[in-house]
Amino acid sequence: MADPIILVVDDDVAIAEAIEIYLRGEGYRVRLAHDGLQALEAVRREPIDLIVMDVMMPGLDGIHATMRIREEHPAPIPILMLSAKSEDLDKICGLNIGADDYVTKPFNPLELLARVRALLRRSQLGQGDGTRGQGDGGPFPNSPGKRRPAPNPRSTPPTRRRGPR
Repeated sequence: MADPIILVVDDDVAIAEAIEIYLRGEGYRVRLAHDGLQALEAVRREPIDLIVMDVMMPGLDGIHATMRIREEHPAPIPILMLSAKSEDLDKICGLNIGADDYVTKPFNPLELLARVRALLRRSQLGQGDGTRGQGDGGPFPNSPGKRRPAPNPRSTPPTRRRGPR
């Protein structure tokens, strides 16, 4: 398989280029966009394996760009939101509109790379069978469509119930 293509969308050119350097250092192919409209054009132009999307951008912001990408692409592209907005409600909003993960600025580049790897790994698990992203256990392993956690092997097996004597 070819190296994944990651689209980095941030209106701050210095941040976008720094992320590009980190990602290229890990062997990823990187495309840059500086607003939501450029992101939409990039996604229409070539297959993208993952998007790192800033939230606050001029024109079409990251929230609305994510919503449009989700509407236009039946096969979901993993989207990692990157934002200076760190309130819980901002994170919840980003995740509810379709982001797969949310990282706040300033960020640790090693954490960003680890999250990118995790999202790519999860998206590749379900490729080809229509279950992209399902069955990974996720934060809610008992949710519909998710596998059940394995029983704890150290737990005591159930005892037999004895009938009346």
